Amino acid sequence: MESILMLLLGWSLGILSPSITNKIQEKKKAKNIKQSILNEADEFRITMAAVLYQIKQRANSIDHELINFLLPIYKKYSGIKQVNNVMHGLEKMQKMDSEQLSKMQQNSGIYDSLSLKKYDLPYLKTKVHEISVLENEFQRKTLEFLFLLDTFNEKVEESRFFYKLTFDGSISDDNHHIASAELENSYSNVSEQAKLILMKINALLET
Repeated sequence: MESILMLLLGWSLGILSPSITNKIQEKKKAKNIKQSILNEADEFRITMAAVLYQIKQRANSIDHELINFLLPIYKKYSGIKQVNNVMHGLEKMQKMDSEQLSKMQQNSGIYDSLSLKKYDLPYLKTKVHEISVLENEFQRKTLEFLFLLDTFNEKVEESRFFYKLTFDGSISDDNHHIASAELENSYSNVSEQAKLILMKINALLET
């Protein structure tokens, strides 16, 4: 009887082992995919922070709300990009009162127009059809992140259109002024979208 039980146990394990092994491999794969997505998002966060900072700096519209939003992002960053100068600059500005901050920006003058660029998330884009193995909340936030990035790129494309128009010598002065005004508006739209992306990345990393 004992021999029969051992035989049945061995037979059962032989059937179950491939299934158990597959489950373990699937969980490991899902964990690796999630971690790689988070790593890419974390690195991309500093890119979006730089875009937001650059646009606000150009417009001399850095305030304490922006500083308090960006500074933790720079402090948490441990990648290869050089961010110490920006981080230390934000720390100094954080200690200023509103009047000092405003005066500092007034003295800095205005920067030239920015030629913004579009961005991509190569890893996430290649794995988007595999995120179904991850938890629903993570899937939702990831897809929202991608949607926000697509919208960001559309707004960047719009800004580049008006940027080129400002250098077009064939248009009238009136149209040149219109293009310049639309360019400034497009910069504002891009910065707003960059902040939305940063908020979504923050939420994604906390999932």
